[in-house]
Amino acid sequence: RPYDRPNNNIRTYKYTIWNFIFKATAIQFRRFGNAFYLTIAIISLVGTIDPDLFLVSFNPAGILLLLGFIVGVTLIFEGINDFNRHRADNRTNNKLVEKLRCDGTSYTTTWGSLRPGDVIKLRNREQVPADVVVLATDTGSGICYIETSGIDGETN
Repeated sequence: RPYDRPNNNIRTYKYTIWNFIFKATAIQFRRFGNAFYLTIAIISLVGTIDPDLFLVSFNPAGILLLLGFIVGVTLIFEGINDFNRHRADNRTNNKLVEKLRCDGTSYTTTWGSLRPGDVIKLRNREQVPADVVVLATDTGSGICYIETSGIDGETN
């Protein structure tokens, strides 16, 4: 049963279209500054609604408007960044690779559809789509050089 194995799709994005507003706003209010000003605004709003409790010397609407503006701008930037991560993930997952069948024939598939145990054919200077074990090379000596600058960020 080949579908019991996980596929090779990468996912670096944080949000979907359905959970963006809820999840991103919750993350924004986990920040101390945003949570602090929201708490101050709520307390001052209670004092404004019932002046017998305590006297409020300012209008809480100013704090709420400023907080809404700051959180709104941050959500816009967060959404743009996450949209770019979606696009980069799609580009990576849809790159083509040559996969070998058991009978020795090959066909082209995408990086995202690879599963552990699949045998792929790589050519010189091709990017490696997953963790691989080199089974054979076409050089007489059987030597294979792998450039790891894409993994560790250092140049060879």
